[in-house]
Amino acid sequence: MKPLIVLTAIVAVMGGVLAYGHFVQVTDSDKEKLGGACAKWISEDYADGRDTRVSDAWRRKGSYVFEVLADQESGSSKNVLLCVVDKEKGTMMKPGLASYQEWAK
Repeated sequence: MKPLIVLTAIVAVMGGVLAYGHFVQVTDSDKEKLGGACAKWISEDYADGRDTRVSDAWRRKGSYVFEVLADQESGSSKNVLLCVVDKEKGTMMKPGLASYQEWAK
């Protein structure tokens, strides 16, 4: 009887872990749509129209966080900026120095 209880508990915990992971992941659709909007906004407002691309994405505090790489004026190096999207409120922001670590991966 004990092995059955332990097995049931393990299955319940694993189900919870898998369900939690499902809800906090960024889907390809969200990365394409929301991340694309972030990359465009960063390019226009913070990178003087230079090329940008999303290099990573995660969820934090119910928001979507996108790491955006922006080409520098010369050379092959990139600026790394974060863009935070609250899908429910329809807002987008770039964290400043004071709140950067709050959103970093």
